[in-house]
Amino acid sequence: MKIAVAGTGYVGLSIALLLSQHNEVHALDIVPKKVELLNNGKSPIVDPVITDFLKKNASGERPLNFHATVNAQEAYADVDFAIIATPTNYDEKKRTLRKNTRLVQGKPPRSGNRVALRQSV
Repeated sequence: MKIAVAGTGYVGLSIALLLSQHNEVHALDIVPKKVELLNNGKSPIVDPVITDFLKKNASGERPLNFHATVNAQEAYADVDFAIIATPTNYDEKKRTLRKNTRLVQGKPPRSGNRVALRQSV
């Protein structure tokens, strides 16, 4: 299964790495430095489990089918499932939650496929 994960913070990156053990996962982020770190086997966040996953992938000990990108078209191309794990901004005046739409832009998954929104508040 091909999966796109938008957002490589703690929630999105954890989900992406776990799923990439048995699926093709493309992680999308708007921060080029984070994408570069991830594609070089380094974690942009301090977490021993995430660091271990990336280290074992780089050494070949635990191969992952994982790739990070800043290109939404690349991330969403032909995906079966998309997970949106982006920061949520709370608007106190409107009393609404707003997702980071810069990560959600691009060609959506094929018609009939699923999209999951995941956030930590």
